[in-house]
This record gives sequence, structure tokens and C-alpha cells, in this order.
Amino acid sequence: MADYHYVTVSNWFQATSEEELRKAVENILRDDDIEVKITDDNKKLFKLSFNGCFSKDGENYSYNDLIEDFQKILPEGEVLTIFVSGHEKLRYVDCSVTVITNKKHKTKSLYDIAKSITKDLL
Repeated sequence: MADYHYVTVSNWFQATSEEELRKAVENILRDDDIEVKITDDNKKLFKLSFNGCFSKDGENYSYNDLIEDFQKILPEGEVLTIFVSGHEKLRYVDCSVTVITNKKHKTKSLYDIAKSITKDLL
């Protein structure tokens, strides 16, 4: 999927290092936005929204590479949820959600969810 274009948004989450977070997302060619807010109990939270194509210094940089980079900066007990909607020349269109902790991650495609719902209804 060399021409896969996407838009992405995350939940609010904590990171062990803002510098490492910014380094992880700088590997993606896109228009980016990292929102930062301080909670009432003085915790720094981040929210990501971006679009584009994956690339790292002109080389392939996969979604799994990005997930691994995020896992390195998530504190114990923190969850980063990424919602992605994208297409490849409008022939392949899908949405997915990826839930990431510092130890595990799981992705579900909207297409797979629709197949499961269809199976339940029929």
C-alpha cells in the first residue's frame, strides 16, 4: 500500500518523555498537531492528530514501527488509542482502532467489525 493516505487522531495520554514523543512522530511525513494540556492534578497529557504517508528518512516506516516507538514512551498502566481512517486511491478504504500499552497492542479494522456484526445478524 505505497499510496495509502490516512487521517489519525488519538485519545489524551501521558508519555514518559515529550522529547521522545516528538521524535517518534517526526518520522512521519504529514501535517501534524500535538495538543498538550495540563490536568488539575498537574499531569501533562498529549493528543495527536495527523495525516499523510509513513516514511522515515526516505525509507519505509511502517505503522508497526510507529507503534513500537509509542510503546517505548508509554508509562506503566497508560493506554494510547489511535483511530485511523484512510484509503489507497479510493479502491481500498478502511478505518481502524489500535489500542497500545507499553507491553501489548491490538488493532481492529472497521471492516472486520462489520464482518463480525453481519455474521451475528445472519
